[in-house]
Amino acid sequence: MEKIVIFAGTTEGRTLSEALGRAGIAHTVCVATDYGEEVLKEEPCPLAEVRKGRMTAEQMGPFLTEGGFTTVVDATHPYAQIVTANIKAAANAAGVRYLRLLREMDGAEKDGAQMPQMRYFENTKECAEGLRASEGNILLTTGSKELSVFAETEGLRERLIARVLPGTESIGLCEKSGIPGKRIIAMQGPFSEEMNLALIRQFDVKILVTKMSGRTGGYGEKLSAAAKSGIPVWIIGRPAEENGLSFREILRELGIVCEDAECAGAKTECGTEEADRSPETAENVPAAPGVRFRITLAGIGMGDPGSMTVACAEAIRGADILFGASRMIAPYTPRLEKQPYYLAKDILPYLKEKQDSGALCGDISAVVLFSGDSGFFSGCEKMYHALRDAAENGELNADVRILPGISSISTLAARTGVPYGNAAVLSLHGKKNWEEELLAAIRRRRYAFMLTSGREDLAAIGNLLKDNGFENASVTYGYAMGSAEETLRTIGVRECIEGETEDAPGQGLYTCLIDNPDAGGEENRGNTAALPLTHGLPDDAFVRGKVPMTKEEVRENVISKLRLTEGSVVYDVGAGTGSIAIEIARRAAAQEYSRGGDGSRMTKVYAIEQNPDGIALIHENAARLGARGLTVVEGKAPDALADLPAPTHVFIGGSSGGLKEILRLIYGKNPSARVVLTAVTLETVAEMSEVAGAFPHTEEEFVTISAARSRKAGRYHLMTAENPVWICAFTLCPEAEE
Repeated sequence: MEKIVIFAGTTEGRTLSEALGRAGIAHTVCVATDYGEEVLKEEPCPLAEVRKGRMTAEQMGPFLTEGGFTTVVDATHPYAQIVTANIKAAANAAGVRYLRLLREMDGAEKDGAQMPQMRYFENTKECAEGLRASEGNILLTTGSKELSVFAETEGLRERLIARVLPGTESIGLCEKSGIPGKRIIAMQGPFSEEMNLALIRQFDVKILVTKMSGRTGGYGEKLSAAAKSGIPVWIIGRPAEENGLSFREILRELGIVCEDAECAGAKTECGTEEADRSPETAENVPAAPGVRFRITLAGIGMGDPGSMTVACAEAIRGADILFGASRMIAPYTPRLEKQPYYLAKDILPYLKEKQDSGALCGDISAVVLFSGDSGFFSGCEKMYHALRDAAENGELNADVRILPGISSISTLAARTGVPYGNAAVLSLHGKKNWEEELLAAIRRRRYAFMLTSGREDLAAIGNLLKDNGFENASVTYGYAMGSAEETLRTIGVRECIEGETEDAPGQGLYTCLIDNPDAGGEENRGNTAALPLTHGLPDDAFVRGKVPMTKEEVRENVISKLRLTEGSVVYDVGAGTGSIAIEIARRAAAQEYSRGGDGSRMTKVYAIEQNPDGIALIHENAARLGARGLTVVEGKAPDALADLPAPTHVFIGGSSGGLKEILRLIYGKNPSARVVLTAVTLETVAEMSEVAGAFPHTEEEFVTISAARSRKAGRYHLMTAENPVWICAFTLCPEAEE
């Protein structure tokens, strides 16, 4: 039985170990440092035995012999020429097969790629001497081993930014070379173009120094970042060409067959290639394992590299498959492919097809990009539940995680110094009839953050503020937040209405902050900003005219007797001024707003009234009191109810003699509806009792309310009685089957 040892000093060595593990092949991995061991243990392979520590040429021979190894794979760094020579010599002396894994070096020179100004040097010392005549900060991406050559060169140490591995050995070498902590970047690479760009900007880098580290070493990403930053790249030339095998060829030598020509990171389209193997060979080759998708839903921030988290950048860098809107995925190159999909209806079938076809094997990293923050009005929520449900149902072999991003709301809060923890936060983007939702928010809270769809929304916001007496408010808008085109400006209500939004286009996502100093103040019209969230508005909050209105004490009881539930459909028949309907609609809107809902589960309220004066008053009161979700229906019941959705709860305060016909229509729409009736005359009470008995029902209640209000008489207060009101409440029920 073959026994394999990998000398792993590179990404290729680690991914080769992963490929062997997936194929069921036990092996040993040799690493030189604590950090190398730590990286391997991040995703431990149960079939891999890790040996840590440097070995001299004299130690390697006995190690190979005593370990009984039959094959050595040299996956050390291309520049570790002495180590490679020692491994090869030890393998030859021990009679062990030696395989050299070559790093792919085509990571940058692509047709049409933007290339920076480049200078080449034979060795590190020559490069360091050349840097003496340069100016500005230098980003060293050559590791820690030869850092001392640069640090000891006159005039360089204070200008060096050293990017090294996050191991104690590397950091110790930096300290030994006199590099202060603020100029040490200790992170595991390779790095994306976005990360390189961010570091170049952060440290004001003027020259980037690198070796030809190849594709997996992030060589191409360094060059493209330097080109976009307009800085030169100084390159320490690659060692002399060496003989060896590609990743695909190494896998074949070890008995693992792969169809993909590049086989990047062993995470490629693997198969069995039965036609290429003899029967004797085929039975000895392990079957390719199935695929498991490691799916990441990532919020990429506002689009610029500076607003992307490190975790998100690393997820993109390690992606095998990348999904997202075309503009989002355009800058990136995943290992396998990218698709312009961002909806579950497109991504799920694609992944299922890949899974069921057997075209992929092993762990496949799939990353779906979303703009802004994944938890803030993002399509991420629906995607997460769709993917998770598919995994739980066994349709997709996958696990799913979410990486949050930085939203334009949090950025605007930072720009303005206004925290959003106690502010109203909502989205108007792409919505219709959002005015009532916004009005309810700005009446109660001084600050409101929101996403809008363009300059027209700003004008509508200005008109809403003006019409409701909030002319002291200001609006701060941000356009293209976080980008070089960012526009940030604070304007007044008049400027909003007149469209005085300088340097901002008409369309596109705006992020806005309303500062309303009059929120909650008693000086507001009708004192509505300070009104309670629960039902129980004072009677003088409503404009009455000459239209009858259900008084405050009765409203309280009627609404309680209705026993409303979330998502109800409510009729207020004979609505008058709309007091009952408006109380219910306001409470429903407040509940939906407090839980951050999108309105899909909010109670729907219909105010039915035939009197034109009443219709006008309902509209006026609804607008003033923020009755979001209220629909006014003009007409006489029961005809006006015919085209409405089936009710769950019905209040009938006025029927114009048609009570029985109204209940018959309601019973036909929903024979389980909850009904509340009121009456003030004995004749109506008699009719109410008779009609209620004509329909099957349960939970019947009859209540009489007698109230008296105080009035001033000189130095005294007298109680004046209101007319008593009878309330009949019951729940309809279907007729029992015979």
